[in-house]
Amino acid sequence: SKSPLARRVAVLLFLVDRGVVDRKVSQGRRVYEPVDSAEVWVAEQPALSPYRQLTLELIAALRVEQERRSRPSHP
Repeated sequence: SKSPLARRVAVLLFLVDRGVVDRKVSQGRRVYEPVDSAEVWVAEQPALSPYRQLTLELIAALRVEQERRSRPSHP
């Protein structure tokens, strides 16, 4: 993403605060997992309209990471 790291972190923590993204610990690492309705929630928030596309891209990236972690690793 081209947005500054501080802005991405702020958006991520906002989504966690609103219950749109769950913060968990997996194998000793902190992971962030969007809830099933995350994209719908973002789309329904008028205040997020200027940031909607970037927020949806962040959620998509979290889903890709979640999928990557759920695949079995091969030795």
